Amino acid sequence: MKTLLISILLLTPGFTLTAGSACAAQGRRAEELLESRKNEPVLLFFFSPDTQGAAEAARAVRKLRQDFPSARLGIVGIAPDDTGDARLTAFMSETALNFPAAPDAGNKLFREYKILGVPSLVLLDKKNRVTEWWPGYHPAYDPMVRRAIKSLLR
Repeated sequence: MKTLLISILLLTPGFTLTAGSACAAQGRRAEELLESRKNEPVLLFFFSPDTQGAAEAARAVRKLRQDFPSARLGIVGIAPDDTGDARLTAFMSETALNFPAAPDAGNKLFREYKILGVPSLVLLDKKNRVTEWWPGYHPAYDPMVRRAIKSLLR
């Protein structure tokens, strides 16, 4: 029932995600989620639910969403194409994600942003240009990511 409700909300015109809401974009792809955040700063969170470190990185990105409202910074989770909706939804529930995530059709965004390992973070400016890139994940990245976001939002 929860999955059905999420799907209906995504199909409702004018529906926007707010802090505290998250969904696996049933039937949508990561490219569509990124397109919906066009002309604004976006943090891309590349991950695979089955890799070591994904949950820890997801919790760190979840904290960023709490500190930076969606009106100022878009956050989009991007999983490999072969991540099924059920596994993605389970991961998002387990990690209490508060931003949308979806599979990357044909791994197009993984190739476009030259992601060789997950988890990885990519910060884009309002013109969708890469301003920062953090391959892998380590808690030591957290202050650097925060500083980069604050600098971008000035």
